[in-house]
Amino acid sequence: MRPHPDRTDPAAPAPEPSKEQLQRENAHLRSECDRLEAALRKRDARNAFALKAARAGIWEWNLESGRNTWSDELWELYGLGFRCATPSYELWESTIWAEDREATCRAIKEATAEERDISLEYRVHRPNGAPRWLLSRAKAVRNSEGAVLSYLGAIFDITDKKTLEASLLEKTGELAALYGGLTDIVFIADIETRRIMECNTLAETATGRSTTALRKMRVEELHPPEERERILEEFALHARGELEVAEARLLAPDGRTIPVSVKSSRIGYQGRRCLMSVMRDISASKRQEAQFKENLQLKNDFISTISHELRTPLFSIQGFASTLLKGNETIENETRREFLEIIHTESTRLSILIEDILTISRIDAGTDRYRPERLDPAPLVRETLRLLQRSARESGIALSATIPEPAPPVAFDNGAFKQVLLNLLQNALKYTPKRGRVTIELQESGRQTIVRVADTGIGIAEEELEKIFERFYRSSRSAGSHEGTGLGLAIVRQLVELHGGTIEVTSTLAEGATFTLRLPQTPPPEASPPSELPPSAAPRTAQDATGF
Repeated sequence: MRPHPDRTDPAAPAPEPSKEQLQRENAHLRSECDRLEAALRKRDARNAFALKAARAGIWEWNLESGRNTWSDELWELYGLGFRCATPSYELWESTIWAEDREATCRAIKEATAEERDISLEYRVHRPNGAPRWLLSRAKAVRNSEGAVLSYLGAIFDITDKKTLEASLLEKTGELAALYGGLTDIVFIADIETRRIMECNTLAETATGRSTTALRKMRVEELHPPEERERILEEFALHARGELEVAEARLLAPDGRTIPVSVKSSRIGYQGRRCLMSVMRDISASKRQEAQFKENLQLKNDFISTISHELRTPLFSIQGFASTLLKGNETIENETRREFLEIIHTESTRLSILIEDILTISRIDAGTDRYRPERLDPAPLVRETLRLLQRSARESGIALSATIPEPAPPVAFDNGAFKQVLLNLLQNALKYTPKRGRVTIELQESGRQTIVRVADTGIGIAEEELEKIFERFYRSSRSAGSHEGTGLGLAIVRQLVELHGGTIEVTSTLAEGATFTLRLPQTPPPEASPPSELPPSAAPRTAQDATGF
């Protein structure tokens, strides 16, 4: 059976293409090749531009053959002439900075031995002799069984980065040296996170924490819990530049707080917006401020007390003097004498008060010149007791003295010694209740004379034993019930110490107090003779002042 003439026999040979068909196909192939070549050139140009812009190069290292392939950019990065030799491991090794060569080659060998990826930084020589920092990163290319066949990597020029890091490190070192040498506490904190980034040695000392520990803390954690809300508000104000100086309390390692002044300024640090806070310990100034306020209050209290202390005897003097003047013919002699004794007592009280104030003023101004001389204290003690005996009798207090014969001498200014005796005995009488006793005793102890004033009064609390010698201080147990300026004992101590002596006090509450003076018996060699020193301008005794 013959095939149908319209059917094509698959086994029949294909017809030969015509010349025109071949020409068309060749033209199409040439066009496609040109297009592909153009695309490849464009891609290579882009890659080359990208590598050049990034200052990078590509390399491949075949571990089996040892063959190295470098992109054109690597020659310049390695500091070599373009294709000056065949790329090889040895050629690459020769480009490494001498100080880095051993460590770099060791890192490569360890990576290849462990069949892991490569990432390392090292230096190479530039043509001008300066180092160039390179970063090499490579991926291990493995076969189907996982064995490493080659490494394909890239080299990046990181010289600028390293230069910047070195500059930042230097700046950081300079900053650390700067604030490390300050006598103030310094913290640098990130504005956004409030995390502490840096601090100086004084900050470590003040907080009792290491720099490492402080870097884990936020700013508010440096302060007591009750202050943290305010600290956060002030931190925000500092960060906006709306607040420059503030005060806070810093937590110390022993649990107490340190008052500090805080001066903050915005800075850039390690690429972050930060606040540098300089904290100055103001404990001393706070104590001074508290002392000033206390002194101001004491001064106001003193003025009030002085007004009262002056007014009371003045009223008595005026009243009894007026009575004497009005009833001169009718007042009996005994009553007249009683009134005159009251006037004398009150004027003595005024004189002592004024003398105390003047003494403090002269000591502070340095204008009082005391004349230490070898005195017999016995007559001065007896005179002082005579002045105070009437007041003691009226208060129901037994006032007595124990004086040996002969009495041991004291080296003291005459007027100053009288003032010391008056103040000590008046103080004892003031705080001794009715039917109590006040005694003064003289004793000799080696080259010193001991003057001891003891009473059976209300006593002094242990915590007040030192305070009672401070100016204007008045015992909390007696301030409301006993009159006084708070100057007497302060004057006693100053006068005693000015003359080379000491004073101490012992006391038991509700049983009394004992003041013990230890005084020299001989004036110091440098003391000038009495005749060469001008006498004090103020009267020295109550008797001198009143004329009695």
